[in-house]
Amino acid sequence: MVKFNLRVVMATRDISVQAELHRMTGIRKNTISDMVNNVAVSVALQDLDAICEALDCEISDILVREPDPPQGTGEAEANNTATKSKTTIPLTKRKPKSKKQQ
Repeated sequence: MVKFNLRVVMATRDISVQAELHRMTGIRKNTISDMVNNVAVSVALQDLDAICEALDCEISDILVREPDPPQGTGEAEANNTATKSKTTIPLTKRKPKSKKQQ
């Protein structure tokens, strides 16, 4: 699983407010927040490049790969539950036409 280490990198550069990184890079505040809070599932390469440029760091400082937890425990189980609980709307069946309507 790939995680963001952006909060730590920002702290080592004495940047405690996400809005400051937004001003430095022009990246949307919501995007930065998603990265800092590890809820982003994708990121544009140009955003990574802008962050690396602003923070004078490498991509490997921002992104960290950790092994997935074993199946049936912790986060992996929560992710499976979240995926399975998607809301679906059932289709209604049409009533067959009566002989009079045919």
